[in-house]
Amino acid sequence: MRRHLCNRARVLLIPLPLTSETVQPPELPPNHIGTATAARRLGVSERTVRRMCERGQLSGATQFGYSCTWLIPPAALDSLTGPLSR
Repeated sequence: MRRHLCNRARVLLIPLPLTSETVQPPELPPNHIGTATAARRLGVSERTVRRMCERGQLSGATQFGYSCTWLIPPAALDSLTGPLSR
């Protein structure tokens, strides 16, 4: 008899119909960019941009949505002074 290496709980996924009453996409703040765009503009990795947001080095950056995506105002990139710390 074979034994399973782990006993994972089995989950039944039932698709729900998407209507305008069930899910509304969140409204994004105007003129904000994500971490990928900010990383390309600064020439650093996305992780570095997220770390800068967490440290408060990008003024006005806020986390948004269920996934807590960072949204950064473009003016925050222009206001950076000094070398980027890694």
